[in-house]
Amino acid sequence: MKIDRAIIIRRLQVPISIEYADMCARSCDDQNLEYEYMPAIEFLQPREAFKAVGAKKQKTYVNRMGNCCAHASHIKCWKRIIEIGKPCIILEHDAIVKGNVKDIHIPNM
Repeated sequence: MKIDRAIIIRRLQVPISIEYADMCARSCDDQNLEYEYMPAIEFLQPREAFKAVGAKKQKTYVNRMGNCCAHASHIKCWKRIIEIGKPCIILEHDAIVKGNVKDIHIPNM
């Protein structure tokens, strides 16, 4: 399988995140990898973070607000990948693509 594009998680309420995400996007451009930005889930309490993406926080899942917002942001990306219908790679705002990731092996699970 080939990776169709990158989904870059970007925190719109944190200026440095926007700067980092733009650097990440430039590294995608350098590798001829299409990308799109995904606005992160930010500054929500755990239950609200999961609710924002149509998920339910399990009672046994004990974590902090930031971790739950990050988890919810990834759920949002996974939902987008399902809409796209092609393999994608999820990148945090501060990732830098240094090589060809389009042809990485994805096990058929």
